[in-house]
Amino acid sequence: MQLPRQARGALYYIFALLLSFALVRAFGYHAKANNIFNVLGLLLILLGSGVSALHALAGALLLLAAAYMPFGVVYGKPDFLVISSLLQTNRSESIEFIGQLPLPSFLWAAGFGAAGWFFVFRFNRTKRRKQLLLVGAACLMLSLIAYSKQLRSVEGQKEILALDLPRSVAQAVQQYSQEQRAFGANDAAQQWQVQDVDSKYRNYVIVLGESVRRDYMSAYGYEQKTTPFADQANGVFIDGYVAPAPNTFTAVPRTLAEVRGDQVAYGRNLLALARQAGFHTYWLSNQGYVGEFDSPSSRLASSADVVHFTKLGSSLTNQVDDAILLDKLADGLQDNTSGKRLVVMHLMGSHPAFCDRVKGEEQHFTASSAAMRCYLGSIKRTDSLLASIHGALRASGQPFSLIYLGDHGLHHRDKGTPAMTLAHGNHTKQNYAVPFYILSSDATSRSHLKKEMSGSNFLKGAANWMGIQATGLPRYEFQAPTPDAGIQVFIGDGYKDYSSLLDDPA
Repeated sequence: MQLPRQARGALYYIFALLLSFALVRAFGYHAKANNIFNVLGLLLILLGSGVSALHALAGALLLLAAAYMPFGVVYGKPDFLVISSLLQTNRSESIEFIGQLPLPSFLWAAGFGAAGWFFVFRFNRTKRRKQLLLVGAACLMLSLIAYSKQLRSVEGQKEILALDLPRSVAQAVQQYSQEQRAFGANDAAQQWQVQDVDSKYRNYVIVLGESVRRDYMSAYGYEQKTTPFADQANGVFIDGYVAPAPNTFTAVPRTLAEVRGDQVAYGRNLLALARQAGFHTYWLSNQGYVGEFDSPSSRLASSADVVHFTKLGSSLTNQVDDAILLDKLADGLQDNTSGKRLVVMHLMGSHPAFCDRVKGEEQHFTASSAAMRCYLGSIKRTDSLLASIHGALRASGQPFSLIYLGDHGLHHRDKGTPAMTLAHGNHTKQNYAVPFYILSSDATSRSHLKKEMSGSNFLKGAANWMGIQATGLPRYEFQAPTPDAGIQVFIGDGYKDYSSLLDDPA
């Protein structure tokens, strides 16, 4: 039975309104009436134009929104952090980034895409183009009038999808391209000028944990025993370390290399400094490698004497256990190299998907969801690995110092529900609040130092920890009692005061 003409017309506009609402949410914007009518007006004008190319553009816009919807509803609009996570050259990590999205979001996206295709190519009212143009123009005009205040400021314009979306995507792609170009920059002029070396230990080891929040570690007060080794180890535990950025792509280079303004000087990194100071250097990673200048980690690793990646980046294998790095560490400790050593170990740790990281440890914990039990289990598994690393260093009979720190944290999603999990983001303190502790062969006591310490100072502190002085590198003491003032963190398109972020406790 065919609907009456007026009913069919009303249904058409209701359908268009619902699609406009869904498109706004799909791209991660707030579903404000102004944004919805702005998109509705644009959609009706494109469909009523009578121009085939514009008609196709309307369809492409709806399908693009459907493709992005699973990300938009979880991570928000397409900014640098989302795009860098999707485009990073370790395909395994990109797939895992997609894999942590909830299944219903893909179903909604498929339904939205099908509805958009049907609306544009099967239900379009081509016989009433003039009416579509008039209604579309009216919707655009009303939304722009309502947005008159926001149009006067840059911050206000960020609330307007039609203005902000192209700007946000273009800025994110440009920034990602700048980061990629920086990997391969000529570093001849970036060499360190080492002034003095006075190292206390033979072996220095830095273990970079992945996606671990400090407040889920019993060593920092969490009620369930997630870190039995760290709970009793002698050393200095700093409660207040703040990672410089919220995902691996941006955090690792900003931790281990010098940052000049918004740019990372990849050639002036800790491994290059140690090597120039006479250390034999190792990069042992359970994350992906594609090419010498294709990712931040591989770019930094290229400065080391010995480089080992368990994955080649194009492999989809994501079940390689971090413990595989122990053999490579043992090889390094047993080699015939004279002098000091620096070993950097980059773990998969607690990287989503959490249940891929555990082998039964999750059964020891209680939480509202399987994902959170696995997350707690992954922290315990990393703690067990750290116990093994510490044991291997002791067994070598050589003086050592070991630093464990997280590269970045995560924030809660669906907190307190059976679907509760953790995800990447940049809007909470816990996206940056990660563990930091130092264990040494001569440590005879255990101490906690509660102070805020910026990860942006890690390079300076690590140089001092290793007894290296270099031109242009100020001295920084990890164990100084004075907290760092005015800590800022990278949020993808600039920096923000850490103190202004939301709190998202365990």
